[in-house]
Amino acid sequence: MKNVKLSFLLITVALLNFGCGKQNTANSNGSSSSSNPSSIGQANYSPTSGNLSWDQFKTQVASGAFAAKISGTEIYNYVGYTMDVNSSSCLWIFTCSSSKTSSTFFTREYGTNYIKHPFCNNGGTCTSTDPIKQQLIQIVGQAQTYGQLSNTKFQVMTYSGYLYVIDLSYPIVANPIARLDNVGSYYELTNVTKF
Repeated sequence: MKNVKLSFLLITVALLNFGCGKQNTANSNGSSSSSNPSSIGQANYSPTSGNLSWDQFKTQVASGAFAAKISGTEIYNYVGYTMDVNSSSCLWIFTCSSSKTSSTFFTREYGTNYIKHPFCNNGGTCTSTDPIKQQLIQIVGQAQTYGQLSNTKFQVMTYSGYLYVIDLSYPIVANPIARLDNVGSYYELTNVTKF
């Protein structure tokens, strides 16, 4: 029963957070320099191809067909929460979402000659996107269930009970743009800063 409840919770959180077409909006006219960073939203990236099937999506992930980085350095900002998914009050997503016990903030960076991402080798830094692409291929390859959230965005629940959201309309380094693990640790992309 606990696994069914947790699976329902994971899928419902993803649908509520990502199924409503939530997009970041641009905070700037797009011009910036290294001393004047600006936030950008998804709309500023070049769109990828139209409505994708699951098989087309997996092929796009495997070929690294994510949106291109649009500035010299981009910083992807995330917020993370810990939710008490084992709480007796966490029977429905509406009561569970109010049981956030802490929040954290972290970033990933996509620079000209470096990448900072947890999927990178060597302590979280690398010089190519290959390690990130391989981990994303592994995630979609381990899909127990999946669902399409937009033309280019899918949620994927792996056999380990982790729920990921992968969006081709963001650069590969921004992905996965959200994750919920099987003990209630959740994060999502909040905005992008370019230099």
